[in-house]
Amino acid sequence: MKKTLFTGICLLSFVLSTYSQETLQSVTDRNRTTSNTIQITGVSNTPTTGTGVEIYYDASAERGTIHAFDRNTSTFKQMRLKGSTITTDGRTLINNATDDGLSALQLNGSALFSGYLRIKSPYASNILIGGRNPLYLDASNYGASNSSAIVFTKGDVGIAEIATDLLSNGGKDIYMIAGQSNSHILLNPYGGNGNIGIGTPNPQSKLAVAGTVTAQKVKVTATGWPDYVFQQGYQLSSLKELETYIISNKHLPGIPSAEVVEKEGHDLGEMNKKLLEKIEELTLYLIQQQKEIEALKSSIPPTQVRRIP
Repeated sequence: MKKTLFTGICLLSFVLSTYSQETLQSVTDRNRTTSNTIQITGVSNTPTTGTGVEIYYDASAERGTIHAFDRNTSTFKQMRLKGSTITTDGRTLINNATDDGLSALQLNGSALFSGYLRIKSPYASNILIGGRNPLYLDASNYGASNSSAIVFTKGDVGIAEIATDLLSNGGKDIYMIAGQSNSHILLNPYGGNGNIGIGTPNPQSKLAVAGTVTAQKVKVTATGWPDYVFQQGYQLSSLKELETYIISNKHLPGIPSAEVVEKEGHDLGEMNKKLLEKIEELTLYLIQQQKEIEALKSSIPPTQVRRIP
C-alpha cells in the first residue's frame, strides 16, 4: 500500500513538473489546434532578436497589433492576409491614416489599382464608377434625376460641377457649373501657351471654332480708334488719288484684299477700326463736296437757277 501511494505521488510530481515547464512551442508540438478563445492582454517580454509575426495588445492605447517584424534590424517584413473574404467590423486605416471617425476606409498616401475602382450607387444596385472603363459614371437610377456628375467641394460645400443631362430628359450633353454667384469657368492650357479648339483638333489661336458662333453680343477691346481722321492736319487723299488706287489694286487703301482675307482671315477689331476710318473719310468727302456745291450755287445768279417743279 505504501509502495503504491509512493508510486502515485512520484507520477503526479512528474506530471506536474512536466506541465509546469510547458511552452507554447511544446503545446503546439502535441496538438496544433484549440477550440478555445485566445486572449492576449499585454505587450510584456518583447523579444529583442529574431524575425517573425508578433501579436500583442497595448492597454494604454487600447490597440491590438499584429505585424511581421525583424527585431535584429527593426524593420517590418511583408505580411499577407488570405481568405475568400476578409471582413472588418469597424473603420480600416491604411498607412497611419488619421481617423476621421466616419469613413470605413481611410488611406494616407497614393493608391494604385491594376483593375477597376468600382463605386456603387446608394440608391440602386448599379455601379456608378468603374462599370466598364477605369473611370465610368453611370447615370442610371441616380437619385431623382438621370444626371451623372463630378462635384467639387470645399468644406463639404459644392463649389463646382461637371455633369450630364442638365434637364434630366435623357440628353447626352455635358455642362459645367462654377460655384455660386460671380464664379467663373477658366480654360487655361498648361502654362498659358496652348490653344483651345471647338470642333477642330488643331487650334491655331487661343480659341478656334470650326463653325458658326452665335451670340447676342460680342465685345472687342481695341486701341487706336480712328478719331484721328477728324484731327486737323489729317492727310485725306483726293478723290482722284483714291480712284487711281482703286483701279490699280481693286480694293480700298488700308483694307486687305479678298485673296489675303481668304487665306489668312481678318482681325475683327482691326477691321472695325479700318471700316470706321473709311466711313469718317467718306464723311469728310461729303462735307467737302457739300461745300463745293454751296460755292457753285452762290456763284450762279438766282434768275439763272432753274427750279425743279
